[in-house]
Amino acid sequence: MKDIKKKKVALLCIRGLPAQYGAYDQTSHELVSNKECVNYEFIVPCDKTMIDSIYDRKNVLRFFLKKRDGGIGTILYGVKGTLISIINGARTLVFFGYGLAPIFPLLRLFGLKVICNVDGIEWKREKWSFLAKSYFKLCEFISAYSPILRVYDAAAIKKYYLKKYNANGTLIFYGSDTEELKQDNHENDMTTDEEYAIVVMRMEPENNILNIVNAFANSSVNMNLKIIGPSTNFFEKNCIPVINQSENINYLGPIYDRKTLIKVRSNASLYVHGHSVGGTNPTLVEACHIGKPIVAHNNQFNKEVLKDSGLFFSSAEDLTEIIIKEQWKNILPPQLSSDYAWCTISQKYITLFEI
Repeated sequence: MKDIKKKKVALLCIRGLPAQYGAYDQTSHELVSNKECVNYEFIVPCDKTMIDSIYDRKNVLRFFLKKRDGGIGTILYGVKGTLISIINGARTLVFFGYGLAPIFPLLRLFGLKVICNVDGIEWKREKWSFLAKSYFKLCEFISAYSPILRVYDAAAIKKYYLKKYNANGTLIFYGSDTEELKQDNHENDMTTDEEYAIVVMRMEPENNILNIVNAFANSSVNMNLKIIGPSTNFFEKNCIPVINQSENINYLGPIYDRKTLIKVRSNASLYVHGHSVGGTNPTLVEACHIGKPIVAHNNQFNKEVLKDSGLFFSSAEDLTEIIIKEQWKNILPPQLSSDYAWCTISQKYITLFEI
């Protein structure tokens, strides 16, 4: 029987596989693991720090590049990854984020298929300088008007692009492994004397980590808070001094072992979600599947996922009141549709591969 020639697809602008933190990496892992992708070979540039990691997927070609810190380093990492992927035969290029949008028209000129998950509205993030914000506005403009296949991870993002640029695209949410979460949640569902809230995030200002820390540092709050995620300069400067003065706040750092992370999350009484700029956030979707009450920042992206099944805060004072009055004990997370399941998400990407 004649072997079917596999189509080569590059998954670009991710840290690499195996997936650790981040929606891009997790989406990439779910794609290459999907049984419907047997006729594809995936080419994945990875950060050189992952060179000793093991990833035993026969349909994945990994190569390793040194990623320098800063915006320029990130762009160069992406460009080199793109070029090497093309040299290795990739003709479908999947970009996570629009940071390399200036090269999209050139790639299309050479007949390559470009799929871009535009992610959130990057230029609104507080951490970026004026120059960086200007660059991301340019990237957004190019991604909207280039002849590419756009992916939107939230209805609000799609609405934004349609209203501002009349740029249509495919709505594909981020998901979570429902069966894994349910199984591990059942295994870890134990009675504990400690009642605590949990936060899982990158410690960026637009994720409202300072508001959350200040809310729990209030002397009237008697609930513990566990914070999980990699630190940042902003977090070290603004949040750590407050945490060091608070007996009820514990910063655990990043937890990369998935079973350990699910255990800590499953035994929490409450999940607090502070993300405000991106579209659909995977940690929020996972929190819904774990089945704990959720209090989230008051914005259209979080409301799109939670609908009427969450409580929302806009300030530290709002969150403090919710905790003190124990309003969160009266809510349950929503029942998400199959659109948030990885099998559905993978199939939607496969459909784009075949266009």
